[in-house]
Amino acid sequence: MYHMIHFYELFLNSFGEPNALHNYMVFSLICIISIPIMASVQLVIHEVGHCIFGLLTGFQFIFIRIGSITLIKREGKIIIKRHSLPGSAGQCLMRPAGASFPVLQEASDCLDGFININYRYGFYMMGGIILNIIMSAMMLILAFSSFDISISIRFSLLLGTFYGLGYALINGIPNTKGKINNDATNFFYLRKDPLAKICGFIQMSILPYMITGYTYKNFPNDMMKVPKGADLSNAIIGWHKLNECYYLMDLRQWENAEDCLKEFDPYLDRLSRMLKETVLLETLFINIKIGKRSSVIEDLYHILKPVLSNKKADFHITRVRMAYELYKDKSDINIEKVRFELDRITQNYSNIGEADFCYRLIKDIIIPG
Repeated sequence: MYHMIHFYELFLNSFGEPNALHNYMVFSLICIISIPIMASVQLVIHEVGHCIFGLLTGFQFIFIRIGSITLIKREGKIIIKRHSLPGSAGQCLMRPAGASFPVLQEASDCLDGFININYRYGFYMMGGIILNIIMSAMMLILAFSSFDISISIRFSLLLGTFYGLGYALINGIPNTKGKINNDATNFFYLRKDPLAKICGFIQMSILPYMITGYTYKNFPNDMMKVPKGADLSNAIIGWHKLNECYYLMDLRQWENAEDCLKEFDPYLDRLSRMLKETVLLETLFINIKIGKRSSVIEDLYHILKPVLSNKKADFHITRVRMAYELYKDKSDINIEKVRFELDRITQNYSNIGEADFCYRLIKDIIIPG
């Protein structure tokens, strides 16, 4: 309490001096600058928290993204790429130790692997929140300490505390209807259904291979297939069902891929916004590819137009937009425009396998096989 009163006295006294106007202007400027800086600092702390607690509990680093700057481990080296995901300011992806491709031949192997780390994935999932809280507490203590620190720095530390607790709350309260799933939602889904643990384990395990150039069809069928009757409203399972769809699309089994997406129909109203949008996007893409009647395509496009208009979207979204543009106008000029954009995105994309998958699908539309 004494330090809080001392802080309050410093704050008032700084504006009672002869150069109070100057102090006020400097204080205001530092506060304005501190807002984006402390928000960014706590974002970095959050993602580093996932990484630290993941490493401490046996996970292996894959990549970490802050904004659009991404550090990726590829073939033993750390490389820097630019990649953004709408609705997500940062991301840290890791894989469980021992999750190598040869042991992932059967779903039972995946289940065994996740049972072995049943009480360990929680620290990786919640590590960002834990470190946000720890660092916020340290900033709060320092802000009200007796150290010789200027009032502006103390206020910046309080801002950092505010943002840190904000990140902890935003990510620590489950929200199944958000744009994307937060940490607490993913943790909840993993604990809710044993199948989600299997699906999550596989998703984390195949990612390092996709980053180096594997595409969906390179993995065994049993790994990519979700059992009939699975609860697709569980986002971890639902996203893996989309991986099954991508696997079938990669094999050009369009009718099977369409049937795969139809299994989402009973769950659409219970999906997160991004998952629901992705299901509808791939439905639109497949309808364009197999030549469904124009009314179906236009109805879907009307629903998805706000998503498709985002020029900084994920490659999968861009792929669907390109497919629609080619569906509407397959002139030489438009084809060349799509080719140019396709080559530009592919060259800079962080996930080589995903880029190759999207690239070849659009090439198939430009030059039907």
